Amino acid sequence: MGSSKCRWPLKVRFNFLGREQAHTLLQDTIIALGLQQDPVAAYRLSGLTQLTPGDFAAVLRQARITNVGSAATVVELLTQECAMKEGGARRPVGFQGSRAHETEVRINE
Repeated sequence: MGSSKCRWPLKVRFNFLGREQAHTLLQDTIIALGLQQDPVAAYRLSGLTQLTPGDFAAVLRQARITNVGSAATVVELLTQECAMKEGGARRPVGFQGSRAHETEVRINE
């Protein structure tokens, strides 16, 4: 593989989608499916950091076959696409408060 790097005049790196790019593709997908916009679904999308245009294409094909009924379901399908990737890492969605300060309290009855 090392010698192949020398043979190409350009080095190209394909990164995951940025937040705005992912939101734009979500809107396009929701419109293509005739669904209503959902701000909660859009927020949940922000937690997915390994999205690619191919994920949206795959979800769009799945949605057309299975008659997906909501934007939230579209985001759930995207979440599943990300989970199948090597590493499958994604930032947790929602408030993630620190639990270091919590203590267990027992009440004697």
